[in-house]
Amino acid sequence: ASVRDEVVGLEGVPSYNIIVVVNESWGKHHSLPFYGHDTDAMPFLSDWIDSESDSFLVFNQAFSNSTATDVSMPSLLTGVNPHERVAALHRKPFVWDWAKAAGYETFFVTSQRYRSINPFFTSKGLDHFYGSLEMEAPIVNDMGADDLFSIQTVNRLIKESKGPFFGVFNTNAMHSPCQKTSKFADVPFSLESNYEKSEYIVDRAIKSLVKTL
Repeated sequence: ASVRDEVVGLEGVPSYNIIVVVNESWGKHHSLPFYGHDTDAMPFLSDWIDSESDSFLVFNQAFSNSTATDVSMPSLLTGVNPHERVAALHRKPFVWDWAKAAGYETFFVTSQRYRSINPFFTSKGLDHFYGSLEMEAPIVNDMGADDLFSIQTVNRLIKESKGPFFGVFNTNAMHSPCQKTSKFADVPFSLESNYEKSEYIVDRAIKSLVKTL
């Protein structure tokens, strides 16, 4: 079991509700207009960026911290670089540990089935953890759940929260071989590739999240 550095109580932190969305295998794809392309597989996000452009930062030259999810996710959520010793990953607090010390209710919902590393993500600062196993979600894409199924758990936790809350939502649709269909959305026939269809499903999940907020 991991033994993490304790985060002491943080004083005077603004009580904004915070959601971090980590999209699996999302790249600078040819179907996104905010990267200069004609097609649009994520219409809600595109419209949102257009209407509130001052609130967004689009990375035109971005790099992954790892090609493997089981390396990149722990790195992103702890701030530990992938080249550091494994011991650092088991010592550094997660982002939700910092949030908990500031008085936030915390949750982590992932469509992915991490299985053996599920216990790695649990820490004192995490109030609610739901992976595809915990949600008893049907498997639709490479051992992962439908993001439009998982977002329902996120929405429920938001509605039940006494606030303020800090949550992380981790998608799976864009993981190879890509989620092509969902019983919760009509994926347009105009989207030709499986990747574009998975982007659309993630876009619907983001729209549902924003509506709930």
